[in-house]
Amino acid sequence: MKFTSGFARPLLLLAAAVALSGATSAAEPVAPAPAGAAYLFVYFTENTIDGEKLRFAISDGNNALQWKTLNDGRPMLQSNEGTRGLRDPFIMRSAEGDRFFLLATDLSAARTGWGDATRHGSQYLEIWESTDLIHWGKQRHVRVNLPAAGMTWAPEATYDPTIGAYVVYWTSTLYKDAAHMVEDGEGPQILTATTRDFRTFTTPTPWFKAADVPGAVRAKGMIDATVMKDRGLYYRFTKISDARACASSDILAQVSPSLRTDGASGQWKILDRCIGRRAGTPEVEGPTAFVANPGDTSGFKYFLWVDDYGGAGYIPLATNALDGKIAWTYPRDFHLPPSPRHGTVLSITAAERERIEAHWRSTTPEGADVTARWVVPPVLASGTQLPVPVGFAATWRADGQALRDDVLTNRDAAARVVRLEGRLTRADGTTLTKSFTVRVLSSGARQLEAYARTPTGAHDANQPTVARSVHLTLSGADGRMTPLNDDYGVLFAKGDYTGVDRVALRGVADPSLFHFADGALGVIATRIDMAGKPDPAETATVIFRSDIARAGDFEELGTLDLRSADGVAQPHAIWDSAARRYLVSWTDGNAQQRWTTVANLARTEWQVLSV
Repeated sequence: MKFTSGFARPLLLLAAAVALSGATSAAEPVAPAPAGAAYLFVYFTENTIDGEKLRFAISDGNNALQWKTLNDGRPMLQSNEGTRGLRDPFIMRSAEGDRFFLLATDLSAARTGWGDATRHGSQYLEIWESTDLIHWGKQRHVRVNLPAAGMTWAPEATYDPTIGAYVVYWTSTLYKDAAHMVEDGEGPQILTATTRDFRTFTTPTPWFKAADVPGAVRAKGMIDATVMKDRGLYYRFTKISDARACASSDILAQVSPSLRTDGASGQWKILDRCIGRRAGTPEVEGPTAFVANPGDTSGFKYFLWVDDYGGAGYIPLATNALDGKIAWTYPRDFHLPPSPRHGTVLSITAAERERIEAHWRSTTPEGADVTARWVVPPVLASGTQLPVPVGFAATWRADGQALRDDVLTNRDAAARVVRLEGRLTRADGTTLTKSFTVRVLSSGARQLEAYARTPTGAHDANQPTVARSVHLTLSGADGRMTPLNDDYGVLFAKGDYTGVDRVALRGVADPSLFHFADGALGVIATRIDMAGKPDPAETATVIFRSDIARAGDFEELGTLDLRSADGVAQPHAIWDSAARRYLVSWTDGNAQQRWTTVANLARTEWQVLSV
């Protein structure tokens, strides 16, 4: 059972960046694509700070309709750059087959809302690399867009063997003026650039716009282009608005023998439109398309997943032929992770699947360990999905009544205390049981999130002592998150005296909120210096506690020695009301998941009893 995110060791990266002309570069050899035997899925979940982090799932066998989450459905990558939000992730295998690239939109709707998102959104992409799909390198915050662009949404890439480079494309609205007040009249459109290393990109150019599609509403534009290559042809799926052909904005399908040709060339032939409505979906966006693996047990050859952004999230559509008017099927028998939003499905090999599953199994405890780490927090939001360890089935009872779908809800106007009983069952029939006392908040309860910032300069308002403090953001009646104290920090770590009138300043990284046993609010974080370097292991974790009567008043309790010789990052704490101990988990310097239980986090001196 996993509790913390797996952030990465640095990776060996590609050779020095090479500037591309995008037209005359010689083609590079391409490794044959390995035979797929399973799938990996990367996605985000919702317009919240936690939902705008990236999660991963793996297919249950070679079946693109049946899935199980990794890391117990918890986030595995989060952004420390730009808006600090991640949406619309795209993952691909390199042309050489030796690594994987992951791109994401730099957008936090939870923090900033949608008001200026298309006029003054990010001009950057968030990029990671991995050689094994388990460990991910350092986040790269790369500016790729034009000054005239209002946002950089839904990035994807396709390798073009004719130039030996990757064609990267995304959605932008372009403006005629520096203040981004006067649009160019094309609405959101698809821009493209090329790269060989996902570090250096050519200057973007328009690739595809609504004016290129007869019957499309030009002013509404288009978003979310995705490309699937099959038998030498490129199939492109994009969300557009039809003037008459469709009741709402929907998905357009096109095909071309050439990837880089623009929309005005006429080489992109329209195959299909209004795909979602004809298949039986509500209004959808965020398409992702992929060819099924050989032997996929679902029985389909091609998939087009579409995002029901106002409802359940991704809906898989499937077909066995891409010729003529495509007959898309809306399968009724599928199991996706909870609330998946716009993401990407990647074909992986049997060896990759086994390696990924072995990694996550190796940190899944058995017997008593499962019991110790299977914890329901003492305070829950209404609608919370209760945790179920990988390899187990769960049944729940709340105040003696059977609970449906492992979801705990509260329809009352006030919070209520619930006695929760859980029973885990292994495939071999053995069982584990545990009971928790939880306080379920009302559906209108406000949300509080904690974070730290990256300094922008020693003399800026966001200088290190401000940025490396605990920041809190609180939701309002409209659900929009608003930073407290004007985003200048709320809690500051104590420094270390190094002499008379001399103090070495200290800050925090990765702060995480939790509740103490008595209901007081707590913050656990990694303690760092002003350069961002973590403390030695024995002082690497710092605890704050709020006053039980005045939740806004905090004191620093001190540092917690977790006895971790390999360092501490991303610490989390949960009060276990059944065991009457705190479960503390973290990631060490080798990107391994660690945990322990602690009897009392309210003291300024601790003794860790089990590691």
